[in-house]
Amino acid sequence: MAETSSEPEEQGAVAPQGPELQEGAWRNVWLLGGTSFFTDFSSEMSYPIIPVLVQSVLGPAAGFAGLVVGAIEGMAESLASILKLFSGALSDWIGRRKEPTIVGYSTSLVGKFIIFLTGVLPTALLVGVGRIVDRFGKGVRTAPRDALIADGIRPEYRGRAFGIQRTLDHVGAVLGSAACVLILLVLQIPDTELHRIFLYAIFPGVVGVILLFFAKEIRKPTKVEPWAGEAEAPSLYQRWMSLDRRLRVFLVIVFFFSLANFSNLLMLLKLYSLEYPTYQVVLHYITFSAIAAMLAYPAGRFSDLFGRKGVVVVAYLFYGVVYLGLAFAVRGPWTWVLFGAYGVHKGLSEGVEKALVSDLAPAHARATSLGLYAMLVGIGLFPASVLAGLLYWLTPSLPFVVAGVMSAAAGLALWFLLDMKEGGSKPQAAS
Repeated sequence: MAETSSEPEEQGAVAPQGPELQEGAWRNVWLLGGTSFFTDFSSEMSYPIIPVLVQSVLGPAAGFAGLVVGAIEGMAESLASILKLFSGALSDWIGRRKEPTIVGYSTSLVGKFIIFLTGVLPTALLVGVGRIVDRFGKGVRTAPRDALIADGIRPEYRGRAFGIQRTLDHVGAVLGSAACVLILLVLQIPDTELHRIFLYAIFPGVVGVILLFFAKEIRKPTKVEPWAGEAEAPSLYQRWMSLDRRLRVFLVIVFFFSLANFSNLLMLLKLYSLEYPTYQVVLHYITFSAIAAMLAYPAGRFSDLFGRKGVVVVAYLFYGVVYLGLAFAVRGPWTWVLFGAYGVHKGLSEGVEKALVSDLAPAHARATSLGLYAMLVGIGLFPASVLAGLLYWLTPSLPFVVAGVMSAAAGLALWFLLDMKEGGSKPQAAS
């Protein structure tokens, strides 16, 4: 496969004259961004309170909350990560993006309802089942949704397209977290009744699912059989080696970085350990989400103009600074600054990484490549979160030190090992 930043045009296709390959591409970006807005509004109404909910249902065993939270999040995210590859491959195979996306978002709503049932059966097991079902839905929807965004958008516009989606996602997170704070302060919900918030969170999620029905399949992925005529199907290794070399290098570094990227819930647990009240913990999360929302679109547009590699490197280095800072943080202004810097990392990395993968992936296997990327981002979360939870139980600062050093190393590896000179990291217009 030629190592070029722009995807090859399909045989016989008419060269696009604008930022879309087909009418409706940007409409999809905004619709899927709206779905992300309402879904994250739903999720962030409830997500920041999970550590407190776990502590309340554990009762006398609340001292193990860090380990339990790490195990729950690790299992849930790892399952989601594996599903992202298979759902992406399925989307490419059936030539459909919309239906798997609808199924995935709908399943996540079921997971929230299961956690709500802890009011009837207060057990950490039910929280775990609910999170696994929720993340199952995320695993099903992520790759088809991202492919539906990338389909029809020319390479030199993909950074801003994903930037729009990530911006709306984070704005939803800000408002959802603000709604959580408002509910906590106005209704004065005690820790033993926090499950009620999961019921309230279902309603905005339903709105997000409804928006998906108005999305449009832009084009059916080309049915390319690159190994047609060969005596036997290629091995996984041969398929891997057929990918653009730069994409392979990037995915390996992404996986290494994922081993340092443990659950955000442990960051929130760190704040609880500093004796912040619940509403202030959620306000920290709002700070993070607000900064990410402000930077997601500018970062995507910057990467369209000047290249994606440098943006991702800076994002990884910010992550390292945040975690090293949290290792030694005390209650006060410093924790707010660190959560703001974490927002910088998210704003710079998420959309730009997806745009980079979309640039380097073959058009007929875009959802599969995005699914592989998403799988590698999250598959390390189980060992990372479980190990971090164990280290947190031993010494609360230790997991943050280890993660900070590893993420900085990933940033340096990306800078020195990902050679974008042949074809350039700046996306080129399709011709």
